[in-house]
Amino acid sequence: MEPTQEIIIEILCTRLHISKEMCHSDYWDAPLTGVHYQLTAVDLIYLLFELEKIYNIRIDEEFLIEYGLNSINLIVNTISKSMTEA
Repeated sequence: MEPTQEIIIEILCTRLHISKEMCHSDYWDAPLTGVHYQLTAVDLIYLLFELEKIYNIRIDEEFLIEYGLNSINLIVNTISKSMTEA
């Protein structure tokens, strides 16, 4: 597991009350607002703000439009791209 994935999972578990079992790697491509995780739009905004604060980045709206926060793996890619553009 990459450090970025660990951080995302830590936020999901501690701040958004998702169990560690639900964050198994089998589900890293599952939509965070889908049946498995059932996060709300407010949860995703909170997750976005937490990640921007931790990584000291601004995630551009293009990543939001392209569903860059849709799954754990997509968030990892979005953070990586945001860090290289900063």
